Amino acid sequence: MLNRTSFTAASVLAAMTLAACTSAPHATTPATPSSVSLQSHEWQLHKALNAQGTVDPQWQLPGRPQGPAPTVGLRFVDAQTVSVENLCNRMHGRYTLNGTNIQVERLASTLMACPNANLMALERKVGQWLPQARTWRIVGNPNAPVLELQFDNGARWQLTGSPT
Repeated sequence: MLNRTSFTAASVLAAMTLAACTSAPHATTPATPSSVSLQSHEWQLHKALNAQGTVDPQWQLPGRPQGPAPTVGLRFVDAQTVSVENLCNRMHGRYTLNGTNIQVERLASTLMACPNANLMALERKVGQWLPQARTWRIVGNPNAPVLELQFDNGARWQLTGSPT
């Protein structure tokens, strides 16, 4: 009888240990949950890197030495429309996803004059570059996600997300 009781106790202990092991990774894994998506956040350009991985100064506005212009924003309105926000004009276009691949079509834009020539030049560059994006991924923790877009030439944009 003592052996049967010991065996039962050991079995219960083993089952509890296995249950604890199967639930632990969910609590500690920094995986991005499905609730973080392109559409669930507004994305602001935080850092632009060239193919060598160094900060690319062409995305910095004069007078803003702290980094790329924080005004370049992307919003993936739905499963096929992206808009560029916070520049002189509103730009939008269609995009498609295939796994980690992204294809952005040529962007349409309003044609308002902009009193800031540097901001207007930045806007033109964004309109030329965004259709060259090839891959995307969301990294970081769910409270501070980062969207990484990689371009044909190896350059990358890192955009921080805030919930919509």
